[in-house]
Amino acid sequence: MTGVKPKGKTNDPYDVRIIQSVGTICFSASCSSPTCQRIHDMKNLIFVDCEASGQAIGVGELSEFGAVHYPSRATFHGILIEAEIDQKNPALRTKIYGKKYDPKEVFEGFDKWINEVCMKGTRPLFVSDNPAFDWQWINHGFWNT
Repeated sequence: MTGVKPKGKTNDPYDVRIIQSVGTICFSASCSSPTCQRIHDMKNLIFVDCEASGQAIGVGELSEFGAVHYPSRATFHGILIEAEIDQKNPALRTKIYGKKYDPKEVFEGFDKWINEVCMKGTRPLFVSDNPAFDWQWINHGFWNT
């Protein structure tokens, strides 16, 4: 995989941090305060949502995912498998069918997109509603492609 490099002592190429509210806003590009750095990092916020046929890797398949770069509102839509939506519960993908896309191509495209929207020399910060669910799929996708 090319692109974003891990920081610190992690084996995960995309480190996940929980973003918390900060009471002040700093606009200085040269500020090194840890508090201010969290605000500078907000330039790299990427909201991620995954859709899968099961609740975990091994019991389901990731059918698609979407990402939005918060500051620019740029989007990425990764489709791995065409899926049928349950009309009673649109959050569920009840049937995997149709064309399967090459996961390597999808995740390489996602990696390229991340590097285009994030500031050079910095890492992306992924945000999700239910990060445990969404992150397992994204992490698995990057490690297995």
